Amino acid sequence: LLALFVVLPHIVAENALPEAINLRADFSMSPAVVSTGTPRLSAVVPVPTQPQMRGSDSPVAPASFSIQVRKGPAELAQRDLNVVWQSEMYNISRGGLMAASCGVSLGSGTYNWDIIWWSRNRSRSPPSMIAQFDVGLLSTTDWQDSQWLGGGDREFRISFAVPLNTSYATLYVASPGGSISSLNGEQVGTDGTGISAWLDFTTYITHMVLQIEGNSLQKNENNELVIRIGCGSWCPSNVPTWEHSHRNISTADGMLPVLRFVLKVFDSNATSVVEVSSKPSSALARHGPVLFDSAWLGCVINWTSLIDSASWHPATVVSPATLKYDIPGNFPALTVPTAGLGTPILPQTVQKISSTTILVTFPSMLVGHVVVSAYSGAGNITLEYCEHMTGTSCVRMAGYEKYGMKDIHIIHENQSNPLTPRFAWRGFQYVLVSWTDEVTVDYNQSNAIFAVWTGANISNASTLTFDQSSQMLTKLHEITHRSQRSNSVAYLPTDCPTREKHAWLGDALDAAHQAMYNFWLPQLYRLFMMQIASSQVVGKNVSNLQPGFVPVVVPCHGGVDATENDISWTAGFPIIVGLLIKHYDDVDTAAMMWPHLVKWIESMLNAAKSQQPPEYMGLPVFSSYGDIGGYNYTQADFRQTGDIVSGSNFLLSVQSMVIIADRLGYNESSASYRELYVRLSNIFNDLFWNASSQEPSYGFHDTSAQACNALALAAGVADNNITRQSLAQNALINNVVRYQYHLTTGSVGTKWLLSMLSESGQKGHDVAIQLAHQKTYPSWGDWIERGATSCWEHWPGGDGDSRNHIWLCGGLGQWLHSAFAGVSPSSNGYSTFVISPKISTTLGPKSTEQKLDTIRGTITVHWEAYESVQNKHRTDTANASRKETLNLFVEVPTTSVATLDIPLLACQSAELAFVEEMLSSSVLWDGIGHPVVGVEDVKPLNSSSFGAGLRAVLGAGAYNFSISCTSTM
Repeated sequence: LLALFVVLPHIVAENALPEAINLRADFSMSPAVVSTGTPRLSAVVPVPTQPQMRGSDSPVAPASFSIQVRKGPAELAQRDLNVVWQSEMYNISRGGLMAASCGVSLGSGTYNWDIIWWSRNRSRSPPSMIAQFDVGLLSTTDWQDSQWLGGGDREFRISFAVPLNTSYATLYVASPGGSISSLNGEQVGTDGTGISAWLDFTTYITHMVLQIEGNSLQKNENNELVIRIGCGSWCPSNVPTWEHSHRNISTADGMLPVLRFVLKVFDSNATSVVEVSSKPSSALARHGPVLFDSAWLGCVINWTSLIDSASWHPATVVSPATLKYDIPGNFPALTVPTAGLGTPILPQTVQKISSTTILVTFPSMLVGHVVVSAYSGAGNITLEYCEHMTGTSCVRMAGYEKYGMKDIHIIHENQSNPLTPRFAWRGFQYVLVSWTDEVTVDYNQSNAIFAVWTGANISNASTLTFDQSSQMLTKLHEITHRSQRSNSVAYLPTDCPTREKHAWLGDALDAAHQAMYNFWLPQLYRLFMMQIASSQVVGKNVSNLQPGFVPVVVPCHGGVDATENDISWTAGFPIIVGLLIKHYDDVDTAAMMWPHLVKWIESMLNAAKSQQPPEYMGLPVFSSYGDIGGYNYTQADFRQTGDIVSGSNFLLSVQSMVIIADRLGYNESSASYRELYVRLSNIFNDLFWNASSQEPSYGFHDTSAQACNALALAAGVADNNITRQSLAQNALINNVVRYQYHLTTGSVGTKWLLSMLSESGQKGHDVAIQLAHQKTYPSWGDWIERGATSCWEHWPGGDGDSRNHIWLCGGLGQWLHSAFAGVSPSSNGYSTFVISPKISTTLGPKSTEQKLDTIRGTITVHWEAYESVQNKHRTDTANASRKETLNLFVEVPTTSVATLDIPLLACQSAELAFVEEMLSSSVLWDGIGHPVVGVEDVKPLNSSSFGAGLRAVLGAGAYNFSISCTSTM
């Protein structure tokens, strides 16, 4: 292997290039956890800072790379030592990604790696910073002789000794109800709450991989490992049940917390020197302080039990046969970054209700819990979590009317530890804190009570900012961002973090576009897609469902939703996989899902033939919910809207199948799905184009016209008929104006409403902006006027509804990114992408800036439009006055190509525009195009519905364009 490395290309300039950055293993930054022995390793080459080095043909553009993987953690790494894989030199084609799957199958353990790259002029970079990843336990044999422990116990203690040459250790923990680990009194990992992954436990149980540094281990002395486990989302029988009661769910259902673990200790050569696993001979157990916990109801903790050291006893082995769920034979590593606690959030106000009760109000909605740190006495402290209040009374949501959502702490004299709940989380902005007479809560002390975010450690993928005059757009972005973060807590895109806590496929579809703009989520969506695939019907079942059917929600609850077939929900399966290709180039998930996606498409087509009226000619339009949540829909609206929106979503699914097939190289399948799309879109137009009305459009009812036309336009059914497309766009615009810039859409229609308005041209974009700024009901602005800091479940915001729900904001967040910054991927992983900012000179914003993290690097867009009174005057050599109307800065990642649409705003035509690239002091356009380094092509967009414009193709690099309009003096 080392010999291969020596004969890599000749080095012209040693270390003349910047080192690679953003090293990822299966999309996760270091330290990462992967569940495969052949993870995909990727990195990014920094964008060249010098204008003369821009473009894919630049001499310093990346041409090839090589990866070295070594055994052991990054802190012990030395290049060429403990090498397990030295890659060949991989070439990078135009638009290619600097990524490769590990060329050898790695076993479970800790690995470090780095990367070197070569430019087109054969210069070599220095080795990158060293990154680290852990391969989880890959098979049942990796779990050695470990056993499931439980039997009602929730705490387990293991003592072990390690030799002097110990360097690090790895702990593998499987506990479907959540776990918290500590070594020698110090927490291991980032999760101090024990958030459990909300999965279908009949098919999946994941395990956590936790790294322990060598300095945390006591050499030649006893070390004490304590693992605490919870019920979380594992114990309830019908999860979630709508008949919640504050009972001991574990005992009533026969389901108890369970644990299985393996601890491996390694020396500096990454050789295992000590191994400990879960079995009665090595573990003591006790019930511990947690008397009750539920992912829905909260927890009860008796802190007095911690002083009872005599309660430890040998651990009890649990037979899987005694459990409600059959534990799967294999349980992969949890690759979504594990839960962590955010920065403490102090209350906005603390209001005294009585001598033993206070109302604590936080600045905004959040998901997590509240910590009480200043108290004394012996008794109970109770915290009830609320999303909204009526006066000083908590408004309990549907299903929680009797008991609400509470944490109860039973404390003893002289106790001083912060009171933190375990294995429970919820969304809230208000907390009622009460205590018994024997207890005092010193709530006036600094940091006496504070809140913390918790949940999956999802990272921001972008920043999006508007100028200070665009406060409404800023607030809309904030509530969308906050709600999406809230709805990604339990390692799945949950429905709402307070009431349902379900992974509804329709909600995920409605939100997926904006979610992938706002956050880095490939691992979360991969786990979600695996859940959908594992729930797919493989044969006829008791409900006579077609083989290939997928549920609208996972984990599936036992109600009617288990057998519903609504394409506006289930289309999320292929559409989200297609988005994983476009946003992340996640070809591995696409390949894994492909046979399941083909079965779903076939199941819908077969069901359409046998279950739908002949006039539908095989177009699947199955709908149970319609455009759920729409304002003032009649029953007729609901039925007709359901057919149109579900038919549109099926066509979007077929388009997604084309994207996936193209990326996987399945050319015949791609051609077949293209033909299917053309055939079905013609049927759709025959069925749903209403040419007989005074205002021809898609659909037959005025109140549902927004959803019907937005979905049909999004599905592209009118793309080949300009007249019909224009009529549908006008019908959409006119309907919004007729309703005085109010929405009539529910979750399905809202996803596409704003985007389709803006795509229609300047008039539609201005209408979209006015719609977004509406402050009266029904609108997002109405929520904000009523104090909302997150998105609500329904437009009225009724007492039984959640006020932290993402489905009505998915399209809003998508539009804020794609319309104003204008960035959208046009091929896999932003290999190619479009920057097409839509600018209203009358309605604003005056400026927008976006920084978007992609698998290829950061995309930056920053534009500022100048009003007429602010125009900057220049004089060219031909004695003509030029007024600067726009400054536009963009940055294109190193292995990407961008198509940039440059708005010319006040310029009457492209011939009167003057565009200068300021970084290179070069003229790009003065009525004709001129060569500029990195710009591969420039031409006018005279047919643009936004007025005059230019289209330029940009290679990698940073560009700063100044756009002026020329008029003869």
